Parts: sequence; structure tokens; C-alpha cells
Amino acid sequence: MKHRLVRFIRGTAFRRGVLGASSRWFGLWAGMAFARKVRQRLGKEAVVVERITLKKGEAVEIRDTGVSRGSVGLK
Repeated sequence: MKHRLVRFIRGTAFRRGVLGASSRWFGLWAGMAFARKVRQRLGKEAVVVERITLKKGEAVEIRDTGVSRGSVGLK
């Protein structure tokens, strides 16, 4: 629900501010675009935990996804 509202506001701000002539909507759109870029830049980067070189015929089985049971709604 929250993401749909943000998308709606961002789209409306783009149409009325960037494509239209409203400076208030443009300011809102610019602020939202800036915040989105900052979140992308400061987001978590993937960390390499281990590298394995496989030889022909070898396989790797991964049993731990690194996701805690509480974060996916399981108890």
C-alpha cells in the first residue's frame, strides 16, 4: 500500500511539475528523485563471503540462504 501511494505521488508530481507548469509539484518530484538516488547510493552492497573454484564434475550445494526465519514471516 505504501509503495503504491509513493508511486502515485511521484507520477502525479512528474506529470504536474515536470511536464506541467507547477513549481510546487516540480519541487516535490525533485525532492523524491533526490531521496531515491541517495537511498540507492547508500544501499547495502553485496559482500563476497567465499569464492570457490570448481573442477570439472564438482558441484556446490548451498543450504543457508542467509535470510533469518523472522524476516520472511516464519516462526
